[in-house]
Amino acid sequence: MIPARLPASEGRRLNTLVRYEILDTSPEQAFDDITMLASQVCETPIALVSLVDKHRQWFKSRAGLEATDTHRDLSFCGHAILQDEIFVVEDALKDSRFINNPLVLDHPNIRFYAGAPLKTPAGENIGTLCVIDTIPRKLTEAQKNSLVALSRQVIAQIELRFALQNANLKVRSKALFLADISHEIRTPMNAISSCTNLLIDQIEDQEQRKMLGLISNASKGLISMIDETLNVTEQDLYDVELKKISFDPRELVKEIVDILGAHALDMDRYIYNDTKESVPDSIVGDPIRARQLLYNLAGNALKFCSRTVTVSLDAKQTSHGERLLITVKDDGAGMTQQNQNKIFQQFAQAEKNNDVPEIATGPGLSICKTLCNAMKGSISVSSTLGVGTTFSVELPLCHGQDTAVTEEPRVVFEFDSKMSENHPMRILIAEDSEVNQFIISTMLGKLGYAADMVADGREAVVASRAGDYDLIFMDIRMPNMNGKEATQKIRQAAIRQPTIVALTANAFDADKSQALSAGMDGFITKPISLERLVNAIKSVDNSAANLQRIAE
Repeated sequence: MIPARLPASEGRRLNTLVRYEILDTSPEQAFDDITMLASQVCETPIALVSLVDKHRQWFKSRAGLEATDTHRDLSFCGHAILQDEIFVVEDALKDSRFINNPLVLDHPNIRFYAGAPLKTPAGENIGTLCVIDTIPRKLTEAQKNSLVALSRQVIAQIELRFALQNANLKVRSKALFLADISHEIRTPMNAISSCTNLLIDQIEDQEQRKMLGLISNASKGLISMIDETLNVTEQDLYDVELKKISFDPRELVKEIVDILGAHALDMDRYIYNDTKESVPDSIVGDPIRARQLLYNLAGNALKFCSRTVTVSLDAKQTSHGERLLITVKDDGAGMTQQNQNKIFQQFAQAEKNNDVPEIATGPGLSICKTLCNAMKGSISVSSTLGVGTTFSVELPLCHGQDTAVTEEPRVVFEFDSKMSENHPMRILIAEDSEVNQFIISTMLGKLGYAADMVADGREAVVASRAGDYDLIFMDIRMPNMNGKEATQKIRQAAIRQPTIVALTANAFDADKSQALSAGMDGFITKPISLERLVNAIKSVDNSAANLQRIAE
């Protein structure tokens, strides 16, 4: 027996094999189909997809053989990968390289072998598609050609598998990126919104209260748009879920113009509201999605205008029913027809023109297109170089048969400064942000509670074992030990179990599911409100059946 020498590019070959991440994976039908065909075409009882590792050959697919791998020194495939053509051994007992090979002398008693190298696009032979028989034989030219053709299909499947793995990795990476973005944006917005609400309760000057109210409403609107923008990027084009509630489109446009107006003045630009009398003061739709659509369009226009942006809102009766018309017009440099054609494509690259500033082609306008499709409406753009650009949106005032107004249930919030007397309990706050610690403790103080405070998950576990707490507000992201890990540790401990409510800036449904799976009883998304804290406290007095989730 003569073991095969190593290929000259053995290091690169092994690196290529490892990169595919296919070794020791489960059987897959696509590869099993190929080995079945190879066995039938070549009329052999055994067919294998063999991958030659550093010290072994491992079978990704096998037909007619129970073994999953053999030592590389014993392998026929080790010889086959040394050449580019099909490697054939018609009678192993007459070949000095294999005459004393245990695989020839004993099970599976190899006498005939034919292996077509699995050559990657980079030119590395990572294994073979081989056929084996227990009797000497020959292959016809047609059989040889078929085996080589099938070997190319094996490589095609490996490449496809690798591409799908990379695509899934990108999806997972994107999800993590979105979660990080959500957290990083919502955290400072939580501070702005919560501190503003606390100040409103302490200030008597009506003008100052009004200004603080504007800040509060603007921050809430921005948080909603952040959440919905991130959610849209996770969904397919026609997979956007819409709410059906009553809202005032006039107020919506006014809100957007007010939010962007201050920013416009900082840039020495102006944004105008041109709402027509024909617009009703109540329509049925999704106000959050509508706000998101308007904010993206108006914000984009403000970025590229020369001086002014006008947001117009109108309504008209058409053959398709009553329609809501939205136009956002700027006096910017305009864009070429070629750029107009690709403006709604996600991550499209605009053609550069030395005489025209670069235009926006990121996800914002793509999201606008997505939202319009979901709302059964349309969006278009018209532009003239040197004059400006106008985005036009046409939406039905009611979506199909859903003409009835279905208001979201509203819970009347009752603030009780002596709540601690009616609901006495010990409360622990696990939160690493000093700002959030201050906000939560201040809110609880208004209810009469003096909560204990820790700054990481490990401290929360230690405190829970010593403190006999009724309720723990647990931040998800903390140093040393995160909130989910801390919750699991607490749940495993032989102590009186507290109600644990997650505090997090991550707003996706998956985050909520993970928190609940970790053993948490509820979930509060930042920014934190006094109402949400009250609901959490009241839930502690409820039965265990009602502690599945705390309503926000």
